[in-house]
Amino acid sequence: MRQPTTKSGPSAYKTTMVVAYGKRKGRERTRIDATGWVDAGLEILRTESIEHVKVERLAARLGISKGSFYWHFRNKADLHAAILQRWKDHSLIEVVEALEKPSIGAPEKLKRLLELSFWSADIPRAADLDLAIRAWARRFAPARLAVARFDAMRIDFIQNIFLKLGFGPKDAKARAHLAYPFIRYLNHSNGMSAAEKRRVIRLGYACLVSGVPTGRKKRAQPQ
Repeated sequence: MRQPTTKSGPSAYKTTMVVAYGKRKGRERTRIDATGWVDAGLEILRTESIEHVKVERLAARLGISKGSFYWHFRNKADLHAAILQRWKDHSLIEVVEALEKPSIGAPEKLKRLLELSFWSADIPRAADLDLAIRAWARRFAPARLAVARFDAMRIDFIQNIFLKLGFGPKDAKARAHLAYPFIRYLNHSNGMSAAEKRRVIRLGYACLVSGVPTGRKKRAQPQ
């Protein structure tokens, strides 16, 4: 069997392989991995809605028969769960991993969260997907539960930043609840100029860290 040849474009997760057994031995066949199905589902969800994420539609988008879907997923509910997990991994875990480094202090972590739209080119797409998933969550209990857990994890992460800035647990949590919608608003503000957004971020940062306990204020200033 020869090595798979990875293709580009809409079929980025498509590989062409030579069948090494059975009646079709020597023929080429196409295979899509589970990630390909999930990412295709995420894209349709982002641009349309969850109602359009159907096996037939995904197969047409990927350019393969829908039969291969059931090699990776038992049913549509399985795919929905994988879509939500992929969203969480990309939108939360990857961001946390990028910030959880010893060299990045709490003030810088908060600043980078506020400036996500500047250092991540994927933010506009992620913001659209966030809206699509929240619209889905209003009509679908498993999605609603996933969003609630996701939001709680984000709040906990931001709260920990304020704890490290020197705030007490209650104050840190209250500020996290203020910071989280502010971060989401900044990510969705595509019509705001870069200069205006930076002014809003500076003022927002100053408000969020105001009242830093004595001895920590100097460290909390953005660079």
